[in-house]
Amino acid sequence: MTRRGLRQRCSRPPELLAARLSFPRYAKSMRKLLLFSAYCLTITLAAAATNSPEFSIREDGTLLLHRHRGGHTMAEHIPNKCTEWALTLLRIVTGFLLMPHGAQKLFRWLGGMGGSGASAPFQGLMWFAGVLEFFGGLGILLGVFTRPIAFVLSGQMAVAYFMAHAPRGFWPLLNRGELAVLYCFIFLLLAAAGGGPYTVERLWQKQAG
Repeated sequence: MTRRGLRQRCSRPPELLAARLSFPRYAKSMRKLLLFSAYCLTITLAAAATNSPEFSIREDGTLLLHRHRGGHTMAEHIPNKCTEWALTLLRIVTGFLLMPHGAQKLFRWLGGMGGSGASAPFQGLMWFAGVLEFFGGLGILLGVFTRPIAFVLSGQMAVAYFMAHAPRGFWPLLNRGELAVLYCFIFLLLAAAGGGPYTVERLWQKQAG
């Protein structure tokens, strides 16, 4: 391409470029990509069928799914493993994100409480909140006493919302209480479901057994 042609292409108005990049032009390519992905998935399942006792193929090409003696199939086993890993990651990330809030209040880390460089008064309400957030977050992160700690932290977040945010208005978006609500229900989930199979508690149980 000559320098003049390149200059003309670069000087085209944005509306013309947007028209050239419109969806209808690339819809055919997207359909081909989706069909190719479906084809790859079919090939993968067929390959698994030839090597896995859970699958078999009839003469007419029908793919059959067999159950184990325990009554579980691969289709049921994979979501269960995904749920276990998702619950474990949720627990670790939530504990990791909660700890800095307590560190600000207790140790003046990361700018201190409210970004002012100060720490919470000893044995004050914010100090106790910092203790729960830092050490409770550490327990959640490691998976130590996950259920009782998560239950206490869920209650703390509910109290924090109704004390500090709810008086500012009904909508969490406007009263800046979204984070407290999310933490509250995430900890409620962890209190009910546990922290997943990959915790320090499980490691202790295996060593004791």
